[in-house]
Parts: sequence; structure tokens; C-alpha cells
Amino acid sequence: MISLLPISMERDGCLAIILVMDAFFFKKEVIMEVRQLVCHHCNVPGRIRRHGQARSGIQRYLCVLCKKTFQVSYIYQGHETNIAKQIKSLLAEGQSREQIARSLGVSLKNIDRHIYMLESEAI
Repeated sequence: MISLLPISMERDGCLAIILVMDAFFFKKEVIMEVRQLVCHHCNVPGRIRRHGQARSGIQRYLCVLCKKTFQVSYIYQGHETNIAKQIKSLLAEGQSREQIARSLGVSLKNIDRHIYMLESEAI
């Protein structure tokens, strides 16, 4: 007879669920960690709800505090959170706007928007 005993414990701010399979002489631990989502806009953890799916089928989330939606991953690279850092580093290397757009797989319009935002931050 095999029984599953779920045990939950908190480790490093994350909830870990441990399933212990107990057979006659066989014991095995399976650890599953549940990651806590952080809002991409206000950076507050724990106040996130599921909010349907995008057309691509990727899960969307809603921040209860700032009322904005986001996805954990995007198909189009221009919406990723670290794209501004990548553009800034490639500009520092001396690459042109067209080269940056081609290497990152985003539109030239997106590159121009990020460059404008970087210039306005510098002022």
C-alpha cells in the first residue's frame, strides 16, 4: 500500500510542499516549490491574481494594488523587462539602432522609444 503524505513548510520566503511516498521499505521525497509572483509595475509581491489568458495562451496576471496586468513571459521580446538594459549596453558598445533591433528581434520603433526614455532619464 502506498500513501502520499503532503507536508507544507516555508523555506526562504517560498512555500515548499513535500510529498512523502511511503511504501513497505521505499521512501522518496519530492519537493515542489511554489514561487511567489511579483508585480512588474509596482514590484509588490503576493498581491497577484490570475486574470485570464492572452491570445497566445500564456497566463495573464492582475496586480490587486496597482490594477495593472502583466504576463510572466512574452512571445514578443519588446515587452520583456530587461530589454531596456540590453539596449543600453548595446548602445554603449557602439551598435546602430538597426543592428540592435535585428539582434534583439524587436522593431526599430521599439528601439527608438527606449532610446527616448533613456535620454529623458539622463536629463
